[in-house]
Amino acid sequence: MGSASSSKNNGSLSSENGLPFIRRFRSAEPPPIAQTSNGPVEGKRLRITGTSEPNKYVNVFLGIPFAKPPIGELRFKKPEPLDVTWSAPLPAKRYKSRAIQKDFVWDRMELMVGKSEDCLYLNVIAPGWQPDPNTFPKGFAVMVYIHGGGFVIDSAVKYDYTRIARTLVRHDVVVVTIQYRLGFLGYFSTGDDNCPGNCGLWDQLMALKWVKNNIANFGGNPENITVFGQSAGAASTDLLSISPLSRDLFQQVILMGGSAETIWAVSSKELLIEYCRQKALSLGFQRTGQSAEWSPEENSDLMKFLRSLPAAKFEMTMIGDRIIIEEMRVPLTPIIDGEILPKSISELRKEAPPIRAMAGVTKHEGLLFLALGFQRTNTKFLTYCEQRASELLEKSKERGNVNEVIQMPLTDTITMATFRDLYGLTDLMRKDKKAVQYACVTIMSDLINNLSLQNYCDKMSQYTKSTVYRYIFEHFNPSSSRALNPLLPFIGATHCTELIYIFDINVFVTPWRRNSADRRVLDLTTRMWTNFAKFGDPNGRKCDNNNNEIPNVNDKNARNMDFCWEPVSEDSLERHLVINEKPRMCENLESKRIERLAPSLEYLLQ
Repeated sequence: MGSASSSKNNGSLSSENGLPFIRRFRSAEPPPIAQTSNGPVEGKRLRITGTSEPNKYVNVFLGIPFAKPPIGELRFKKPEPLDVTWSAPLPAKRYKSRAIQKDFVWDRMELMVGKSEDCLYLNVIAPGWQPDPNTFPKGFAVMVYIHGGGFVIDSAVKYDYTRIARTLVRHDVVVVTIQYRLGFLGYFSTGDDNCPGNCGLWDQLMALKWVKNNIANFGGNPENITVFGQSAGAASTDLLSISPLSRDLFQQVILMGGSAETIWAVSSKELLIEYCRQKALSLGFQRTGQSAEWSPEENSDLMKFLRSLPAAKFEMTMIGDRIIIEEMRVPLTPIIDGEILPKSISELRKEAPPIRAMAGVTKHEGLLFLALGFQRTNTKFLTYCEQRASELLEKSKERGNVNEVIQMPLTDTITMATFRDLYGLTDLMRKDKKAVQYACVTIMSDLINNLSLQNYCDKMSQYTKSTVYRYIFEHFNPSSSRALNPLLPFIGATHCTELIYIFDINVFVTPWRRNSADRRVLDLTTRMWTNFAKFGDPNGRKCDNNNNEIPNVNDKNARNMDFCWEPVSEDSLERHLVINEKPRMCENLESKRIERLAPSLEYLLQ
């Protein structure tokens, strides 16, 4: 559900963060041209300086279309394949429009790229050098990034290509960033054939098909694709990995701060449809029917009305949205539609083939959501958290008792007394302001992401025997969040923090100076993420099908890591890497509350 912000690119970046310089490449050589299934595209070159290889450069292609513009009659419909071709190279040197959304003030100042329904474009940032034929005989590993933003905000534009070049591409990978429709334009549904919903998810599927069919012409290996996403982008990534229509398009996933197991990733169809109807009525649609049920004819009239409105009417934001705090969910998300998501998440998970995955959270996920909701962390809010938890636990118990497939064992039943004990909620504790603040953040963190991560690791190990590398991102620099600090009860790594150390962007708006610890964490994080993309192992090992290491292909960067990140197992689901300046492996989480509470969340999703 997160978003990010970056400073605008002026064509030349300094190495203030200890990274290589990136400069525009001007020479007598022609600009890079790559062939796509629709025609050639012409990009631009960036030179990487400050390295031991003075002539390294990166090929950048921006704003490549991967579907027909979803405008006019195509609004609220699944994306259609791009059916135009061209022979002269299509200029691909500038970002194209972002999806419709309500901008933050800093977006208007920083991004300098407009918004439009015509937003289905992707960007390719690729090494300009040749891959090692022994290590990468079929081309560079490919990393496809799906941005977050609660399905209502953010864009590929915020993940600056010059920074991607110097943080990720320099490690011998091709990076693709994609865009998809957001908010009502991306997830509106009538529940019938007039508008089944999930347009944003279909957009992502169309982008992945484009990557699969075209990335070899950019130096990438179409048989080694890792999809990675953060927050809503992570939930989307997970959904695509279990959908029968998309799961064969890539081999690996990296989930940061989200998965399909969260209570906010997939909405009840009934709740989402009602939310959409209320939006339509607020925009001026007048019903002809009187019954509670909307007929197909009335839904048809509704869609005609909505297609007549200017796109700006559908802008949304997350700031101040009380649903996040009050209901622990976001209003517009994917739904089980019977097509791209034909069954429940659990059923799709069981049917999906094994996949290699990295998945994790930050230490204090809930901090950011409390700030977005302008929520004070006091005893009043703590009482609300208890009430909300009580409702969820009761709902979980009801579903567990009536579900014919999965009956809730007595050992999984959580009473409120047990809940309070797990969080240390005593009368004495309520008199301690700091303890109350910490408890509020911890409960929010658990309900939003921590419990679902436990269930994800459990199901991946149990159902598909997949390899999962689990992490908790702990490192933070107080300067990085100083714009939000007045809204926070305390400062720590929170939702979106890891993006700073993957893309080198200013996630929380304000520019800030990185210190030596930040530079080390960024270097380690980008190495582990790209090692995983290249070898299926963040340590930099390449293994055969029996998990035996293949000699002489170890990534050279792995030599600088003085730890070994081990995956979870069925009998050690809590095994994880703590990521900070000195990463360390842990076999267990700090508290038993996750292990005790996670099953209850699972029943909510049945």
